[in-house]
Amino acid sequence: MPDEKLFNVNKAKIYNAYRPPYPKEFIALLCDKLSVTNKSIIADVGSGTGMLTERFLETGASVYGVEPNDEMRAVAEENLANFNNFTSVKGFDKDTTLPQNSVDFVVAGLAFHFFDRLAFAKECKRILHPDGKVCLIWNNRSYDSEIYKKSSAICRKYCPTYKGMFGDITYNTPEIFEDIFGKNCEYCEFKYDYPMNKDYFVNMFLTFSYTPNEGDENYNAFVGELENLFDEYENNDQILFPFTTFAYCGSLM
Repeated sequence: MPDEKLFNVNKAKIYNAYRPPYPKEFIALLCDKLSVTNKSIIADVGSGTGMLTERFLETGASVYGVEPNDEMRAVAEENLANFNNFTSVKGFDKDTTLPQNSVDFVVAGLAFHFFDRLAFAKECKRILHPDGKVCLIWNNRSYDSEIYKKSSAICRKYCPTYKGMFGDITYNTPEIFEDIFGKNCEYCEFKYDYPMNKDYFVNMFLTFSYTPNEGDENYNAFVGELENLFDEYENNDQILFPFTTFAYCGSLM
């Protein structure tokens, strides 16, 4: 899991404002597959500002938002204050602090690529009920789109720690999760286009942990090239950015 200070206050606020939300249709599909009900208890590990947490709270399920970063967790607590079924927890992938056998499902949205995989699996086994399931979810720019390829080239140019969006985690490759699920893994995906103006487009990239912060050496050049890329594709001051939301769900080995 990333260092708990990876996202400072400014980065957390940008993340909250400029990350596209998880599609309600896709979360409804997952809830149906997992048999999530309003009596379910869910741990959202690496819950950040609570974007995925909120989708599961809307089902009526009780959700623990487990997040190590104080700034991100504070934003979630503010955003989700009206949900009585939400509990904020400072915890980590390998130590959620939750009681043994206390949850029906563990979910992780845009977070698993940061985790210690095997330590996370061990912690899931500890906190899950015996028949509990894990669902790993990403809301992601579509790899095969031209605008993704060009924006990725800009990230490689200006972001020294950029190694692709999620390392070796790509669409429809369940074999890379065999150390977690064995063969008990189901893949699901949902494609959609998300409308955004130039401000949203640029700031979406600034939410990523590997991109520069304002004042950093590469910041102005990075933002300038993103603005030029937007101008290349805009229509009436807007673009439709293609996304693929995908998930791997199943029982642990």
